[in-house]
Amino acid sequence: MSKRKDTETGTVSKTLLLLLVAYYVCAYILSAIFAGAMDIGMGKVGKLPFETEDFGTGSKLSSAPFGLMLCNTFLLVLLVFFVGKSTKMAWDYTASVFIVHFVLTCIGKQLSP
Repeated sequence: MSKRKDTETGTVSKTLLLLLVAYYVCAYILSAIFAGAMDIGMGKVGKLPFETEDFGTGSKLSSAPFGLMLCNTFLLVLLVFFVGKSTKMAWDYTASVFIVHFVLTCIGKQLSP
């Protein structure tokens, strides 16, 4: 039985799917923590990882997505290190997760007012 390479399609697909699921699980857990800590209401938890309007440090509602993005980016580095375990594919996994997140954010923002 031969060992599978890190660059095989099946291995890359499984690892990328696992990273995407882990990334969004972390995003929603951190979203709930940020919503509770910054007292912005639990109604925003589902939309907080995709919030791009009023993005900055002006108010609690605008600083929560900014802090969430920073924490998620740091956690993605840890996820790629522990889940990806492939130094050759680490940048590919990271870029792929960010591209998928960007596309989902754009789709979500066009569907909601």
